Amino acid sequence: MSAMSIAQKTLTSGSPANDPRLLFEVLKGKYEGLPEVEEMLQDPELTCHFIKPKSKKATPPPEERRGVINEHKCNARVWKEKPRSGGLGYDNIQCSSKKVDGCDGLCKKHFKLFDEGKLWLGKVTEERPKDPVHPTAGPKMWSTDEDGNEVEKERKRKTSPKKSSPKKKKEKKEKKSFSEEELLKMLADVRAKEQEAEKEQVKEEEPVKEDEPVKEDEPVKDPEPEPEPEPEPEAPVESEDEDEDEVKIIEIDGVEYQHNTEDGRMIRTDDFTEVGTWNDDTGEIDFFDEDEDE
Repeated sequence: MSAMSIAQKTLTSGSPANDPRLLFEVLKGKYEGLPEVEEMLQDPELTCHFIKPKSKKATPPPEERRGVINEHKCNARVWKEKPRSGGLGYDNIQCSSKKVDGCDGLCKKHFKLFDEGKLWLGKVTEERPKDPVHPTAGPKMWSTDEDGNEVEKERKRKTSPKKSSPKKKKEKKEKKSFSEEELLKMLADVRAKEQEAEKEQVKEEEPVKEDEPVKEDEPVKDPEPEPEPEPEPEAPVESEDEDEDEVKIIEIDGVEYQHNTEDGRMIRTDDFTEVGTWNDDTGEIDFFDEDEDE
């Protein structure tokens, strides 16, 4: 196996690829006459083929950076929210970028904001703004008050949805049954109103007579008195001994009728009109008018 094959296998076998020592030890055991491993490690013509990783220093968490002022870092104050505080922020966190000469102790980014008047949190070397306002997110609050006491933000209480009250069931209206005496009285009232309406209509249709000239030879006759209107028929009054059970409600073809079981009269309940008599043999109404039968 060639040295190149050993190098490729060693560097891809899951071992640290940037460590040349492992490769030199494998080559030393495989081939005789090679210099010692430490000597090969000191040879820049060999070690130049290995890339040394840049060490990145992890930025400490905001809790560890509170109140720590580094003279070599940017003096701008940065916004870092306090965990589980509901959006409250620390007021003494310094920017982690390096200062730039000629930038008033700030990095290039914060110096540009400072020059435009947009350094909304100010510098850690100065007093904090009383009511900070983020350029896009709006007003913010500090996690401590002016005396350094911790601030707790009030949390909104969840309101439970109102329970809808059950709808009240509509009560069914019971049909009111009338006695024969009440039905006859109601029928008489309806007829009286109809007759009065007919009289009013006749008066309106009568032509107005013009006054005729009075002849000198003929004596003037007094106007004849108008005939008195006929008295309205009174509703028959039944004796109090009548049994109300003699009247029954019957529905035929969607129309309700009052059935007088004593004499078989049938009265329509919507206008209290007597339309016929009940035929026990046919089980039907013998109507007075053929139109009613239809």
